[in-house]
Amino acid sequence: MARYFFHLADLYDAIPDEDGVEISNLEDARTEALTQIEELWRSDPSSAIGWAGWRLHIADAAGVVVCSIRLDQSFR
Repeated sequence: MARYFFHLADLYDAIPDEDGVEISNLEDARTEALTQIEELWRSDPSSAIGWAGWRLHIADAAGVVVCSIRLDQSFR
């Protein structure tokens, strides 16, 4: 198990994940992130307009961003 952090950011703002989540590996962390994004998108597709320019950065325990997902491109 490893701790991954899911930070949201655009060019001007950032919403850090202070707690992180224990997940088996990076691929499972990426799958979890995509699942959560998809659930948000499906619950209110019109809200995706506000996601333009935002990214979900997955960082490891050392703070290194190991994956980055554009929110406005994930589920069109």
